[in-house]
Amino acid sequence: MFLAVDKGALTLTLTAFRDIPDPEFAGIAPALQALIDRSGWLWVTWAFAILPLGAALLLWAQIRDGLVPPRQGWPGIVGLLLLMNPDIEIISSTGATLMCVTYLPMGFRILR
Repeated sequence: MFLAVDKGALTLTLTAFRDIPDPEFAGIAPALQALIDRSGWLWVTWAFAILPLGAALLLWAQIRDGLVPPRQGWPGIVGLLLLMNPDIEIISSTGATLMCVTYLPMGFRILR
């Protein structure tokens, strides 16, 4: 559901640019180019791509130390690695589902 909301918001945002007159759009073009070029501190956003690797490494360590059973942990690792795809929705959805196999039981265990 959240994935659908995210994609819908992205689509709606991009359609808003269609209604901006050309002279006004030309005025905001440098700001948009700065975002595309990741100027300033925006280069830090490149690190977001490695977040699933860090989470998979932590999950592997929890499996190795016996904190998470392998039958629960390995689907989470596979799911995290599937999230590193370049935006193929079926792969992301499968990865999110596999992550639920791992993280939902962990959350319920914490709530008890």
